[in-house]
Amino acid sequence: MSIQKFTTILLCAGSLCACMATLGCAKRGGVFGVDCCANIPAGAIPDPPGSKACEIQRAQVMAANTDQHVLYQSDFVGRTTKLSPAAAERIDRLNAAGSLNSQTLKIQPSYNADLDQVRLAAVTSKLYESGITDARVEIAVPPALGLSGVLAENSLVGGGQSQGNGSRSGAQGTGLSGGNF
Repeated sequence: MSIQKFTTILLCAGSLCACMATLGCAKRGGVFGVDCCANIPAGAIPDPPGSKACEIQRAQVMAANTDQHVLYQSDFVGRTTKLSPAAAERIDRLNAAGSLNSQTLKIQPSYNADLDQVRLAAVTSKLYESGITDARVEIAVPPALGLSGVLAENSLVGGGQSQGNGSRSGAQGTGLSGGNF
């Protein structure tokens, strides 16, 4: 093959490519109906791998951090005001980290108002003895407990439309969920 034939073929191929690129624009309908200059609509390209998992992990870490500031029924010895050794150690760790000054310490209700108030006073005095004078302590349903059985069943009635208050904790707006499960 001579150089002249090769050059001619190369020029023809280049001209053909230029014509196809020109015909491919949206205003002319494109070659074979394919619009090579189209804008990609939002949502057509998925998020990078792992981005949703990262959001879920971040939410789980925040929920676990909140759960560290909860004293459950099992953190007390029986139906008394005495804290278990593990709960006392956890309070000491939270105090050393300085997080008791910024977050509220919650005590799971025992559904005995007298016992709850005595436990509240006992935990507050233990914190005061440990040198924590400005800690906030309250009786509240912990966010990690989720929905009660009736609310969980009602949340699935009607094709997934929540009939409850829309939160996992049973308290208005404090859970991880936005309403539909």
